[in-house]
Amino acid sequence: MGEYKWHALYTRSRAEKKALQFAEEYGVDAYLPIIRQYRKWSDRVKAVDVPLLPSYLFVKVSEKEYYDILNSPYIVCYITFEGKAAPIPETQINNLRLICGAKDVESIEVKQLDFKPGEKIRIMHGDFAGFEGEIVYEKAGAKLVVRLENLSCSIVVELSALKVEKLKK
Repeated sequence: MGEYKWHALYTRSRAEKKALQFAEEYGVDAYLPIIRQYRKWSDRVKAVDVPLLPSYLFVKVSEKEYYDILNSPYIVCYITFEGKAAPIPETQINNLRLICGAKDVESIEVKQLDFKPGEKIRIMHGDFAGFEGEIVYEKAGAKLVVRLENLSCSIVVELSALKVEKLKK
């Protein structure tokens, strides 16, 4: 029958719940991390359940079901690393369940750390707050090497990616 492993699927935009429904109807163990957010309109504030990771759905499938699940019109593809859908450890799925089920958290925010060499950034926190610079390269562990030019010379520093923001073009 084969071993069951968790994988991440990429869904069509705003189709996560329909993809989840398809997977469950197909008999696949699926998980969609949902969080509650409060959205404000001009006349009211409303609680809305939204995916923690937009366009992502997690499925636990065997080798047989691996390709069959792609028959959904709501699922685009598996999330791959180096051309292969990497299995996700059960502990990470359990951690997502804990995060989404936490009652004492006021807000959860997911940040994509997607910086490329040559991009212009502004440092938001720390000793260099307010400085603008350019990404030289990205290091493991969400570290960036940044060239600062505010001092009429180039200084290269290593910073956490959480301390910077991309400048709008």
